[in-house]
Amino acid sequence: DYWVARAGDTLEAVIKARTTPKTANVSYSIESIRYPEFAKLRYKLGSGYGMFLSNTTDMVEKVRRQKYLLLDEQSRVERIIYKDFRAQSKKNTPLHKRCAFIMSRNPIFRVPYGFAFPKNSPIKPIFDPIMDKLAKAGLFNYWRRKDLPVKDPCSADSDFRERQLRNGDLMTTYILCGCGYLLAFSSFVLEVILKFFYGRK
Repeated sequence: DYWVARAGDTLEAVIKARTTPKTANVSYSIESIRYPEFAKLRYKLGSGYGMFLSNTTDMVEKVRRQKYLLLDEQSRVERIIYKDFRAQSKKNTPLHKRCAFIMSRNPIFRVPYGFAFPKNSPIKPIFDPIMDKLAKAGLFNYWRRKDLPVKDPCSADSDFRERQLRNGDLMTTYILCGCGYLLAFSSFVLEVILKFFYGRK
């Protein structure tokens, strides 16, 4: 299979990584054991089955027109899928044809992110607890996904459907409003009756 990935990204650095002659065999062996996908990607890249592109539109067209496999960061892939889904929806494309792409459930590579400080930097003790709290609170994940839907509309098990609201969808709202008006009317009638009886006395 052919694949395409983003130029200048972490994946390119890992696939194209070269070690020194003394540790080349050892390092390559360790990488192959821990990440067997890399050996296959290196081989396919060297055989002309893989490429790196810097333009997202070109990458998407490779996937759409030539059936390439796109390797990219998860949130980027989700944005590509959702953006294309929305574009197809605006064109009134039939629902079963709106999902031109689907994302793999399991990642092939995880990259931890962090902030680099100079050695013995005085600001490291200040920032570390703040970043730790933000990470544990889930704010980083929230900011990363805040413009994406809760559920991927094109996942294999998705029941996502985009349609206009109907009266049936608002039935609970109607019932609550009706109960509120009925309660207010009952209170008004009760108040009038009580005033009438107490007024006569």
